[in-house]
Amino acid sequence: QPGSWPEEELAQRVVHYMSNPLAGLHLPLDIRGTKFDHSVWETIRNIPAGKTITVKQLAAQLGVPLGHDAVRRACLANEIAIAIPCHRVTDSRRPPVASRWGGQRRERLRALEHPFVNPSAS
Repeated sequence: QPGSWPEEELAQRVVHYMSNPLAGLHLPLDIRGTKFDHSVWETIRNIPAGKTITVKQLAAQLGVPLGHDAVRRACLANEIAIAIPCHRVTDSRRPPVASRWGGQRRERLRALEHPFVNPSAS
């Protein structure tokens, strides 16, 4: 339940995630958005570290194959870049989806995850 966890435990979870993204980041979140936004964000939270999905694939997975723009809007509305990793959503037609945080931050987050997925690449 959001607001019920000790701050120290939350901080420890974030630090642990940053040192091992494959562990995932499971935090109680209390963020504002539409029902669709929440379904997009929950799906994104289940994408494994180091993996990506296209906007088109994500829309199809959510059962709205023509919902590309709605998926993009949900990513742009995301206010928690690490807990809801929109940097794992790609878009071949337009500038990167995670533009709310900028291309450098998106690429940095992807780079942080990469060695954990491909240990021989580090």
